Amino acid sequence: MGERERADRCADAAQHGHWDGAMPDGMASLESALAITSSAFGHDSLTSRRSVAQRAVDLEREPNRHRAVALELLGVALMLEGDFPGARDVLQEAVRLDEDTSTGAISLAHLALISLREGGEGMALRQARRAHAIVELPRMRANLSSLATYSVLAHLLARRGDLGGAAAAVERVNALLPRATEAFWWLMIETGILLAPVLVALDRGGEAVTQLEEAGVLLAEHTDAGKLHNWYAETLQQLHLAPHHRPRQQATEALSDAERRVLRLLASNLSLSEIGRELYLSVNTVKTHRLSIYRKLGVSSRADAVRAARTEAHVL
Repeated sequence: MGERERADRCADAAQHGHWDGAMPDGMASLESALAITSSAFGHDSLTSRRSVAQRAVDLEREPNRHRAVALELLGVALMLEGDFPGARDVLQEAVRLDEDTSTGAISLAHLALISLREGGEGMALRQARRAHAIVELPRMRANLSSLATYSVLAHLLARRGDLGGAAAAVERVNALLPRATEAFWWLMIETGILLAPVLVALDRGGEAVTQLEEAGVLLAEHTDAGKLHNWYAETLQQLHLAPHHRPRQQATEALSDAERRVLRLLASNLSLSEIGRELYLSVNTVKTHRLSIYRKLGVSSRADAVRAARTEAHVL
């Protein structure tokens, strides 16, 4: 929900709790439950996410859905770090254990990305279609993890010239993105990288630029993001784009009143969702203002925007 401070307080309380034996939902232990949750949502560093996910896999020995989730988290982290053989083995086991769920779908989607990166476009499309069959089930349509499936499918269909199918997958992504908070930062970056070439092929270049700008903002705030940095740069080069940095202007001339209100709250510890609630704005509107602020101040991260604005006493 984007309420990071409340989530951190809950996680801290759980860390100080005690529980003997398996958890009521079947997880192997409290330590395993905390490792799975932490790997899924609690780390801004990909290296840390991978390390904690490995611990979860080590703890979840039984071949059940909890081990599948731990394997999926580890496999995605390994894939994003560029360890394709290791990721493939882990993700394939996750699919075997729990295919017809969000765990299976996101595992298949990332297996498709591995196949694509290794030149197996036909295999990638087959894996993406298997994932798509899962996320199209009624119980799955609103699941945020489906972003991975729709994004990779759109990318693969566009490469095949099926622009109608690609456009339909893009619309599925657009329906889910407003609910994605920066707890899913890596997935949002991945989505932007995959969709930008599709949007250009659909003659929606403005949307492609916006997707890449948002991905660039998140990358600037998450320096330990594995191969996402390389893949982002490749996409910019492929589309003949460059990271967008405008010369800094005087903030009083450049920022609107709405942007100044958002900027003041960017200086706090509030998440984008919390800023939206404070200002009665949607998360998408806050993101739009944030991108505009970064462009006008000539920066690429939240911290840099706050530092730049503080040099103008009348802004912050």
